Parts: sequence; C-alpha cells; structure tokens
Amino acid sequence: MQHQYSTKLSYKAKKGMFPAMRGKLFEGDVEIATFKRAGVSNGWISPIEYKFHSQGARNRFDDFADCLSIEESIEALIED
Repeated sequence: MQHQYSTKLSYKAKKGMFPAMRGKLFEGDVEIATFKRAGVSNGWISPIEYKFHSQGARNRFDDFADCLSIEESIEALIED
C-alpha cells in the first residue's frame, strides 16, 4: 500500500553517537513536522521527539500510524 508520508534526515550521527538524528516529516511534498533523537545515554536510547506544525497534520499522521505510536511510525519511515 502506497502512502504520502516520508522523512528527510538533516543530521545522522556517526558511529559512536548513533542513533542521534534530526530530520523533517513530509506529507507529500509539504513539511508537516520536525523530529530529533539524542544519542545513547547510560545505555538508554532516547525516544524520538517531534513537533508538528499544525494539529490537523498531527491528527492525519496519527490516523496513518494506526496501532503504532507516532515515534514508532517516524522511525519506520526513516530510510538508511
């Protein structure tokens, strides 16, 4: 099934600081959110933090995410 969501990373940490990253979430060709994740701290991988540009965009993405959390859905969209 094809969907309209994609991500674009603006920063991805090199080995040692993985999985630190920053990026943008797109609906079609429109940026709807930004997201980031810090590196590993005390053996703990930080959760993805996100900020949607509108409540409508968040609601549409949440509907798309279905049974996954928004964080899990963003992570699944990130291409290596």
